[in-house]
Amino acid sequence: RLSNHWPKLLNLDIEDTYAFEINLEPISKMMNAKKRFKPISIYPKISRDINLVMKDAQSVGHIVDMIIRLGNNLIIHASPMNIFINDKTLGKEMKSVTFTMTFQHSSKTLEDKDVNPIIEEIIRVADKDFNAKLRS
Repeated sequence: RLSNHWPKLLNLDIEDTYAFEINLEPISKMMNAKKRFKPISIYPKISRDINLVMKDAQSVGHIVDMIIRLGNNLIIHASPMNIFINDKTLGKEMKSVTFTMTFQHSSKTLEDKDVNPIIEEIIRVADKDFNAKLRS
């Protein structure tokens, strides 16, 4: 907050005056950097969901990272969509997490035969590395 001297000197009818400083050097460096653009794909996206049951304490961020890594550059987005907790149906200290995955190829329309092996590998690794089982 600045002193009230300047508003009075400039005959402004404001009570509080604030100031800030912006360092434009990092922004300037970014402006001079070589820009790379990726064309928008004309091929459709495919969405798939999987529902994994895991310990309540298990972080879902690591599983999302694994999904992206195993996506063979075909998964363009993955995120947890829903978390369900119920001791009676899942067991004590367990949760069910629905992950949504969006697949897209840059030069062709994907088919089930392209996507299903990736989903099967994700389910296998989730079980092996995170003890997260596919919900039946």
